[in-house]
Amino acid sequence: MILERTITAFPEIQPGEKWQSLFRFHWSAYRRWFLARGADARRIYSSSQWALQQHMPELMPVCEHLTELAGGGDIATGFLAPYRPSAYVRGCPRAVWGGLSPTLVRNDGFSPRLFERMILHTAWNGRSVISMGDCL
Repeated sequence: MILERTITAFPEIQPGEKWQSLFRFHWSAYRRWFLARGADARRIYSSSQWALQQHMPELMPVCEHLTELAGGGDIATGFLAPYRPSAYVRGCPRAVWGGLSPTLVRNDGFSPRLFERMILHTAWNGRSVISMGDCL
């Protein structure tokens, strides 16, 4: 079976309208996945914010900005803070090339139907990153 997909690439050094559009496009599906076990099974807002502040405080401003772009709310914040996400797939193979510029290569274990088809160029915390989009 041949499954063709178009991949879109875009730069957005700081999260803005492009990221917000991506969020709006995918949010209903991600919200269903995030709440699949019910809202009570999720560690929403306060737990997510606490864990992020404790373990990766440098990401707090980015997370707060993404939450604003997503329209706020406990569910979106819990999803974007990535604290204890639901299991979705196992077995994403990885390889590390240790040349002059070490590189991590990862083959995604998602079904091609779940592939977001986005390549992003960002610098959310000052470091330029080009990456495949995955779970926003």
